Amino acid sequence: DAVVLGRHIGESFIRYRRLVPREAAKAVESYIKERRWRVAGLITGSYLSGWVQQDGSGWWMKLFRDVIFYRLYHRIMDVIHYDCGKLPEVSSSTELENQSLGI
Repeated sequence: DAVVLGRHIGESFIRYRRLVPREAAKAVESYIKERRWRVAGLITGSYLSGWVQQDGSGWWMKLFRDVIFYRLYHRIMDVIHYDCGKLPEVSSSTELENQSLGI
């Protein structure tokens, strides 16, 4: 999550050559839009995983756990391996300009 947030704020920083509060708020908003459904899926998957593994040992739970859940488990685990994208790069000349401006 931090890498994705850093990417959004970094793109704003590169565009304006400094951190503009209004644009930082827009960067956080775009981060939220990008991450909302992935986080909801992670929370749901975590809850279901815990529920299936801890809830009793009745025949129907064993059937659900062994036949259905573990077949779908690899799809839940695929969510963990998320490509965050690349962080934007700032050239050293831009860094020197910002230092000379006191930013």
